[in-house]
Amino acid sequence: MEIINQKQKSRCELGVCKNRAEFAIRAKRLGARNEIHICKDCLSALNKQSSKILKNKANNEKTIKKAQDEKTTG
Repeated sequence: MEIINQKQKSRCELGVCKNRAEFAIRAKRLGARNEIHICKDCLSALNKQSSKILKNKANNEKTIKKAQDEKTTG
């Protein structure tokens, strides 16, 4: 998966956003329709939300590992 600069003029495809798409998220192996056109604002919001999810997942994994380590040593 990659994020590329959008060369064609098109609208953002996320929700009811009417902004001009500046980027495209390109996923390989999705057939003929392999891009999602997205504006800078929506890309920023997507980045914030995905960062929260990934950060929480990493913190949960660290907490579980710490608890398992304490169990084996304690």
